[in-house]
Amino acid sequence: MQLGTPYSINVFNLLGQQLFKWKLNDSATKDYLGRALAVLNNDELVVTDRTNKRFSIYSFTGELLRSVRCEEIGTDRFTLCHAGGDSIIVTNCEASHELFKFNLATGAVEWRSNSV
Repeated sequence: MQLGTPYSINVFNLLGQQLFKWKLNDSATKDYLGRALAVLNNDELVVTDRTNKRFSIYSFTGELLRSVRCEEIGTDRFTLCHAGGDSIIVTNCEASHELFKFNLATGAVEWRSNSV
């Protein structure tokens, strides 16, 4: 992710060749974090939208595929990691140091831990 207004996403293959570049132009999603990204199933990108408490899922060409509400996210910084299937691990990098597994298909928190 390249910071600026608007943010831009650059997609590269493992050889370092740029495959796609697109801009996040969604005016309703102003509070992205570069570290809060995850790739799902090699063809979707999950971006944390802290302002609207949701995860936005994009194709690698920049098409917004869907958004999933998540009340667990707020103004703290988060990191994301793909956990297989439609699930991601979300880690709070600030005060609570909490992590949880979130299912993007169902919108449910599958488990949570405070021992990070």
